[in-house]
Amino acid sequence: MSTPFSIPNLNQYVKTGSDAELNSVTFSDGTSQTTAGGVQSKIETAGVGATGKVECTEGSVVTNIAGNIIECSASEVKLKQNLKFNDNTTQSTAFIPILHQITQKTYEDAGAGGGNNILVSIGNPDSDDGDSKNGLIDDLTTEITMKSSTSSVKVEVIINGEWSDRPFDALLCLERYNVTTGVKLVLRVATDGLRGLGISPFVISYQNEIASTLDSANIQYVDNLPASVGDVIRYSPVLVNCHGTGSSMNFMINRVYNTNNALNYERVMSSVILTEMEFTSQ
Repeated sequence: MSTPFSIPNLNQYVKTGSDAELNSVTFSDGTSQTTAGGVQSKIETAGVGATGKVECTEGSVVTNIAGNIIECSASEVKLKQNLKFNDNTTQSTAFIPILHQITQKTYEDAGAGGGNNILVSIGNPDSDDGDSKNGLIDDLTTEITMKSSTSSVKVEVIINGEWSDRPFDALLCLERYNVTTGVKLVLRVATDGLRGLGISPFVISYQNEIASTLDSANIQYVDNLPASVGDVIRYSPVLVNCHGTGSSMNFMINRVYNTNNALNYERVMSSVILTEMEFTSQ
């Protein structure tokens, strides 16, 4: 004999009581997240010194033992810490870059009659004057007008050419010039005795030849600069001559040292790319 189908009593499965049924969590930066495990009413802080679970009811304001304020409403929890749901999923705010602007300058004119010969004096340039040793490459000075006071500027530089002597004793750094405030600063490694200072060395493809072999230096630098909205910021590549027992060295930008008109006496280009960006939580 078959048993007639009966509707089960669902009351035992219905959530009762004063706990708020939370369907999302909102962080202090305004971003929100819904747990993959469904509606939650209990959260666990993950900050330093925070232990135990905090149970929220609608309209309550709870301070846990680490002093983190947690506000509960009918549908969300607001807190200042990373959090862990009671289904063991976790969530924290992530930081993504906002790109305000990007600008690029290239320099490829090597000159048919011998190219741009930069005669760089020996020694580190002054900290507030990248051209004090005549190594600043004016043709690649690139500027950007700041759109935010909390931005950083990513500086990407590629310099190609050939040194007249000892390319293994040459470096590349940057000068940052805030045109609005008049402040100049050479960006490089911190002073260390009498040593040459820069950001990047020159890569040498073949060391024992100065005539038809290109040298190259590359900079990837994020500058967390102090600036205001509207400040005009200029960046210039700066060559550094570290020939400790010699004197000035020539750098032929975008070409090899020899002027012969043949296939293996190459011409190239150099460039500077500036990107203003800032990080925001998401």
